[in-house]
Amino acid sequence: KEEGLARPTHSTVSDAHLSLSINPCISLLALQSSTDKSVAVGFGVSGSEQAKLIKSWGAEGVIVGSALVKQLGESGSPEQGLESMGALLKELREAL
Repeated sequence: KEEGLARPTHSTVSDAHLSLSINPCISLLALQSSTDKSVAVGFGVSGSEQAKLIKSWGAEGVIVGSALVKQLGESGSPEQGLESMGALLKELREAL
């Protein structure tokens, strides 16, 4: 695929505690059929189970933001936060 990334700007998944629904899957299929770019899904991805589900839909990646910031913010120190972020990233990479 050509360089670049296609990312939908709207999703029904907006909270890290909500489970993912079938609607993003339909949107993903529609987006993939209209572009030759890699497609990644985000908005509420917070763990490996969600990443695995998104991969099963055919996405080539996941976008994780707030879950990483949460790891940093809830830690006792910046060093612990970075360690927690690294552990989450490792878990997500292994899921994909």
